[in-house]
Amino acid sequence: MIAKVQEYDYDAISLQINELIQYSLMCKNFLTVSLMKKIVPEFLSKNSQYERLDV
Repeated sequence: MIAKVQEYDYDAISLQINELIQYSLMCKNFLTVSLMKKIVPEFLSKNSQYERLDV
């Protein structure tokens, strides 16, 4: 298998990770998973309540 590497802008991803941490600390599960899927589009929530967020 050959990995497909995507480059990210450090400042942009750092802001998203900080936002992700804040959602998590506030127990905003839906927003946390939604942002995780935005950051890592390959992430799939199979057999869970968040499956509807899968693209």
